[in-house]
Amino acid sequence: MDGKISPNIVIDKCQQAGVNFWLASKTALDIKEALSKRLSDDEINLKIAESLKKYDIDAAIQFENYHSIHVRTSKNTIEPFSKKRISDSIMKETRLPRMIAEEIADEVESDVRRLQLKSISSPLIREIVNTKLLERKLTDAKVKYTRVGLPVYDINEIIEKQKLASPYLLNEMFGNSMMQEYTLTKMLPTKISEAYLNADIHIHSLEKFITSPASLQNDLRWFFRYGFLLEGVVRTGPAKKAEVAASHAARALLTSREYVAGGVGFDFFNIFMAPYLYRKTHKEIKQVAQTFLYEVNRDYQSEYSFSVNLDTKIPKYLRSEKVVLAGEVGKDVYGDFEDEAETFSRVFLETIIEGDHSKKSFMWPNVCIKYNRSIDLDFDVPSPIFLINQKNFETSSLVYGNALSSKGWEDGLRTGIMQAVSINMPKIASVSPNEHDFFEVVEKQLETSRETMEIKKRIIEKRLYEDKILLFLTQKFEEEEYIALDEFRYLISFAGLPEACKIFLKKASYDTECSKLSEKVFRFTKKKFREFENDNGLKFCLGENKDKAAVDRFCEFNRRAGIEPKMSGTVTPKLDGEYDDLVKNLQAHCNAGAFFETHDKGLAKDKDFLFLKLF
Repeated sequence: MDGKISPNIVIDKCQQAGVNFWLASKTALDIKEALSKRLSDDEINLKIAESLKKYDIDAAIQFENYHSIHVRTSKNTIEPFSKKRISDSIMKETRLPRMIAEEIADEVESDVRRLQLKSISSPLIREIVNTKLLERKLTDAKVKYTRVGLPVYDINEIIEKQKLASPYLLNEMFGNSMMQEYTLTKMLPTKISEAYLNADIHIHSLEKFITSPASLQNDLRWFFRYGFLLEGVVRTGPAKKAEVAASHAARALLTSREYVAGGVGFDFFNIFMAPYLYRKTHKEIKQVAQTFLYEVNRDYQSEYSFSVNLDTKIPKYLRSEKVVLAGEVGKDVYGDFEDEAETFSRVFLETIIEGDHSKKSFMWPNVCIKYNRSIDLDFDVPSPIFLINQKNFETSSLVYGNALSSKGWEDGLRTGIMQAVSINMPKIASVSPNEHDFFEVVEKQLETSRETMEIKKRIIEKRLYEDKILLFLTQKFEEEEYIALDEFRYLISFAGLPEACKIFLKKASYDTECSKLSEKVFRFTKKKFREFENDNGLKFCLGENKDKAAVDRFCEFNRRAGIEPKMSGTVTPKLDGEYDDLVKNLQAHCNAGAFFETHDKGLAKDKDFLFLKLF
């Protein structure tokens, strides 16, 4: 409620809370000057309560209790209490007449006000309504209105209107909603839950926050040396032949996917496969690629579930590494198989493009080509394809739509992103009158994100070593554990950063001044990351997280708050030509990737573009 406020509104607010007309009118006159300013609804209520306290403390308390009730909804938002929403919900879900619905809503409001609650959850309101329905012997309506983790109505909407590819995904959606509510209610402190509910932050894959890491970059050499050693699963020895190696690789992806919230991948895929392809013909190599691709594509997956990384050249640090082949560490080194690695990359890409028996391109995995400084894409590639220029790191690889970057090549294997949190930057920009306040709020949300990450680490350690439910990650051979827990990264994304810079600087388009503010945000954040790592040892990283659920939540909240609804999940603006340098500067700060989406293959020749996604 912004802009000049009529005194009649103040009187109405007071009388709704049971304050008599005389005192309400006196209060309206008392705060008349304040009503000429732009005030939010909460600020108006505060002014009224302060005025009432001067005349009648009991009336002030009565007013505060009436107007301070908030509802935590099943959509994980906090809303003011509304009798109309209750009656509308009853009519929508049970088809009862308006008269009965409004009568029940009146009784519910009376009960809630009488209890003098500061907050109430929508499930509790639903239970009160169900009691009223039973009192009226409206049992059929009560069944329709009953909550089973989700309201029955919402379940019907999901079944009938969501176009999901399998019953498994449908069942997963129902369970996810209940796990989200449990995590917010039970596992996270109120401060973090409220930050999430108020759309200050988004905790990605919240439904699996207490069960699994976000992503995992697998190490093929482990399976080529030891086979599958997972307890409770059929155990196999190491692959002796190329097609079996491809099948084992696919099985490693499919199995590991069950133990993470998001996606899994392989780095150095063509290099570690190369020794199995020695003296193989083009036809035989293509059969190996098909074996892998048909296995991985047998079930529907989400967009970033699987990824493989292909190197254009065998890096210097791998050339002298002993190969792992058929259960043994051999005498040969990977540098001896450069031709096989290059051939497999080319054939693998060809096979994806050619597709299956019906000529439909394979949907998975996402493919990333890794190169150093520049690459000439004078060959056909699938669409989309990811490109990572590794000039700033010894190795950087794709997994679950993000990059794992490190100075040591083995630091990116058997690890991944433990948790991702996005910060709603347009919201920060809209409430910050100056740069000091802007960075103060950024720091607050970074601290909230840090605390969230620390909780996640403790929970996953418990799942790994006490509950022992993440068996794939804790498998061992000769006392060596598969997971490199201390190398996991903790990703923070600034959702809508370009839009936030335009809002804060009052710009119509993203320009050099916006770019400077973005860089300042990144530098400030990196300083905080160094402090965090010194405190808790966690490896924080910056990058994008193009999670539609996060963008949709932020956009909806921002729209209701009067913020321009247009917003993306990117940290690099979609700009052309003369603005390319702005994108390059931003990418240099994002060690977890900020993929610039383009149709222009020629950008891969530019050594200063680090992350590209070609269509």
